[in-house]
Amino acid sequence: MALQGSDIDSAIYVTRQAIGYCDSRHFTLGKSVSLLHLSFLAVRYKRDIAACNQYLSVVSVLIPQLCYKDQGIQWANFYRRKAYCFVLSDQIDSAASYYHRALTAVDEFGLQKTELPYSIFIELSNVYSNNEQPHTALFYLNKAKPYISDEIDLIPLYENFSTNYVMAGDFQKAKAYADRGLLLLAKYKLSVYEMVRSTLHFRLGQAEALHNLWKSAIAHHLQAAAEDDRQPVPGQLPEIYVSLARVYYLSGDAHKASATIAKLLRSAQRNEIDHHTLNAAYNLMCRLYTGPLQDYRMAYHYKALASRLADSLHLTSRQKLINELEVKYRTSEKDKEISRKQAFLIKKDIAIAKEQLSSSRQRSWILTITLAAFLLICLIIIILMKHQAASRIHKKSVEMMKRENEVNVLRSRIAGEEKERQRLAKDLHDGVVVLFSSIKMRVEKWRKDPLSSADLSWVTHRMEDAIRELKISSNNLMPHRLHENGLVKAIEDFCLILRQGTALDIVFQRTEVFPRLNVELELFIYRIIQELLQNIMKHAEATKVLLQMSCRNHLLSVTVEDNGKGFDLSATRAQGSGLNNIWERLAALGGQWDINSNAQGTTIHIEIEMTRPYG
Repeated sequence: MALQGSDIDSAIYVTRQAIGYCDSRHFTLGKSVSLLHLSFLAVRYKRDIAACNQYLSVVSVLIPQLCYKDQGIQWANFYRRKAYCFVLSDQIDSAASYYHRALTAVDEFGLQKTELPYSIFIELSNVYSNNEQPHTALFYLNKAKPYISDEIDLIPLYENFSTNYVMAGDFQKAKAYADRGLLLLAKYKLSVYEMVRSTLHFRLGQAEALHNLWKSAIAHHLQAAAEDDRQPVPGQLPEIYVSLARVYYLSGDAHKASATIAKLLRSAQRNEIDHHTLNAAYNLMCRLYTGPLQDYRMAYHYKALASRLADSLHLTSRQKLINELEVKYRTSEKDKEISRKQAFLIKKDIAIAKEQLSSSRQRSWILTITLAAFLLICLIIIILMKHQAASRIHKKSVEMMKRENEVNVLRSRIAGEEKERQRLAKDLHDGVVVLFSSIKMRVEKWRKDPLSSADLSWVTHRMEDAIRELKISSNNLMPHRLHENGLVKAIEDFCLILRQGTALDIVFQRTEVFPRLNVELELFIYRIIQELLQNIMKHAEATKVLLQMSCRNHLLSVTVEDNGKGFDLSATRAQGSGLNNIWERLAALGGQWDINSNAQGTTIHIEIEMTRPYG
């Protein structure tokens, strides 16, 4: 209420009361905000830069005690107040430097989504605009534009753009921004921006006058005057009239120019006219009567009025300066006393703030160290518990993998043995049993007929065939060459038997030096190769097979290639074929394999690391 009533002393009193209340409640943020507001009142309305700097020195001590985000907001506002002090001192570079510090605080504390960036850029723009640097002002206005979240807030921004483009002499952009502002005003119809409407029409008129568009310039000036005149307290009506008269004069309509000035002068008793505006009006009338109106008496009259007004302005300025000096002189002692008291209070506040800061820092350090120690202990306990749990899980998983591996090995052995039994039974049934049955039938025939030499020869050949079949079955069950001469010789014999008994062309290649291996490992590898070759013979419809085997650097490699019709690996596995038995045997040995099968043939490559124990 104090600010709305323009009662600055009341506002300062209320703010001091707020500072005292926040201090008694140890409300640091409230005290900092109130001191910043008090510094604003001191510099903005009292023009007391020294008092403002004293308040800001206390704020600089309080800000580090705040939380992270509040620190950022308070630092940004702190730098804005410092910048405004330099603005009042006409130190533009220093002011700009502090505004940039405020922007740095915004970036460092992540305050881009607050209203601070927009406010800082607008204040920077106003600094350069008031010092007739429109291009720099426009640069910062463009910086402010992205931070506007509501379309309504664009209306005053467009007004500033239009004003600065008029100052820069850019007719097109000044007109464009003024048109945008007027469109938004027509869209939202907010009474709070009615004065902005007048300003936008005024800027449009000035911009069009720059390009000698007299008709539209006059129309916008008249619209601006009408909008301004409707306000309870007209703001810039005299300036509009003087600018309108100048447009009439430049467009060649001297009578309307003089009539406009006359209307302005008649309203001088109703509206307060700035003396500089009034002086411009007198000088324009003097030019009108000297030039196109050709009335030297009236020209002299207005020149005299302008001269008296200039003298009056000079005398008023001098008298005002003398009065100000007299007031300053009379109140200097009182001000010194007040300053001494204020300095004492500020020093006391600073001392208290420093003491509170030191105590707060000490408590914070103790709390931080305690909390860090507690968290460290908790972290160690959690790590130990996780490590123990992980160790237990790892042990269980290792045990489960061992058991699963043992089960797979056992299953593979059982399946292999069962398959061997079935194959042996089939071989015996289809081979040896049939031969002995035929021999039995021939022997029973001898009971009726005498034995001939042909019969005896036939029986001898059948007995030899039976013996050969028994040897093959015995060799498949447990090759005696595997125990006597090792894996290589056993595989060579097996390949020879297959070549002799089938049309399959088997080529066996190996390294020249092939060491003897663990007996159980040799048997496993023999069974794997036996299974692969029998699968080729039964299913592949191949005519040629290449078997390669090598053992280098403790790595056993087996490659089997055929020119058969190939097969679908996924479908074959799903059907539970002999490939599953081979894979289980390889898994038990810790081996790996790679299968590549297509219509041109199949290649199977097996690798087994020889460094692990077997058996």
